[in-house]
Amino acid sequence: MKSYITGVVIGLLLVGAAFFAFKKITYIPPAKQDSAAIDMTRKAIDFEKAGDMKSAVKMYKKIVRKCPDSGWAEISLYKVFEIHAKTDKKKMIETADWYLKKLSAKRGSEVATRVGEYYLLESGSPEKARKL
Repeated sequence: MKSYITGVVIGLLLVGAAFFAFKKITYIPPAKQDSAAIDMTRKAIDFEKAGDMKSAVKMYKKIVRKCPDSGWAEISLYKVFEIHAKTDKKKMIETADWYLKKLSAKRGSEVATRVGEYYLLESGSPEKARKL
């Protein structure tokens, strides 16, 4: 029984070590985030040019997750907002909420204004827009 418990504990430790090793591999140090973000942005732009907006959005979101300390994170999240503004209004609003909570430094007022315009156009009047 004691050897069984020891085996389970060792197994759990190995799984935990593998998880943290994988997490360390996927982490991009702040000094390298700009160059990594530039490479990923090029890929996202290629997806956009090819008309594959779903892959472009995934790549832009990857930049936000993996390179949060680079200046590219805010630009990438704004690009996600712009793509959703053209294709999916519900996702546009979700992205705007994420943007305003996390990265509102440069374009926060523009994002908020565009969402407000959307609500106004959808409702037909300012009173109804406030209720949305």
